[in-house]
Amino acid sequence: MAIHEFVRSDNPLLPIKIWNQQLSGPELTSPVHWHRSLEILFVTSGRVGLILEGKQYILKAGELVIINSGEIHQIFAVEPEDQMKGVTLLIPSEFIQTWFREQDKGLFAPELVQKNKTILLGQIKKISHLYEQKADYYEVEIVSQVLQLLTQLYKHTRVPAEIENRLFEIKERLSAVLDLIERSYQNPLTLEEAASAAGYSVSYFSKIFTATMKISFYQYLIDFRLSKSIRELQTTDKTITDIAIDNGFTSIHSYIQSFKRSYQLTPKEYQLRIRNRHK
Repeated sequence: MAIHEFVRSDNPLLPIKIWNQQLSGPELTSPVHWHRSLEILFVTSGRVGLILEGKQYILKAGELVIINSGEIHQIFAVEPEDQMKGVTLLIPSEFIQTWFREQDKGLFAPELVQKNKTILLGQIKKISHLYEQKADYYEVEIVSQVLQLLTQLYKHTRVPAEIENRLFEIKERLSAVLDLIERSYQNPLTLEEAASAAGYSVSYFSKIFTATMKISFYQYLIDFRLSKSIRELQTTDKTITDIAIDNGFTSIHSYIQSFKRSYQLTPKEYQLRIRNRHK
């Protein structure tokens, strides 16, 4: 599945989103998604799996990855007990376009990113530290550092213009489907409804969805519902049955089986683990 994620900051003075993360187990697994924002992920300790445009990577401490606008990706726990600390920056396209008007065609080459890794990591660490400290005028300092980071990327890691032209038509159409799922995942959703939202025939939609997202429509829908249920397992006192039904599963049995297949433990086992961790 690939959700079209819309990235917005809660702070009007800070137009990017910053996470200093500490995640473990199922918390590490995100739904497959894409966005027009530029995503920068730096792993400071532990490890995390990454699927990027259908290719799988294992990121370990010290590794840096740039996820270009429009690229389909997902992070996941390699093993159920894995933990990861890291820094994620999400820089919305609207902010980038103010300074770099060619943003929609801007792609950054992994080999060039690695060549400039030392400089990029220095800038990312400064942004993370400023965000943690929140001293006076920290938003101004962060914006300044982000602009320096983007300048480094655009000057030194951008791929040649002749191979930058990527087609977004399919992803634009599929974004309507992903928006539909975001709005209606708690209700029954059919392949026919999804195909109609994309403006494709059912057979072509099924084929193009799987080819683009690297997962079938129905599996994407299941994974999305699971990701929503995890938040409720962490933060509510609802019963497992209520969580299953409220997140679009037709039965408690199908929810437990799907959860166990994805995370190698049952929802109740996961809930108990979370509660014990916070005692």
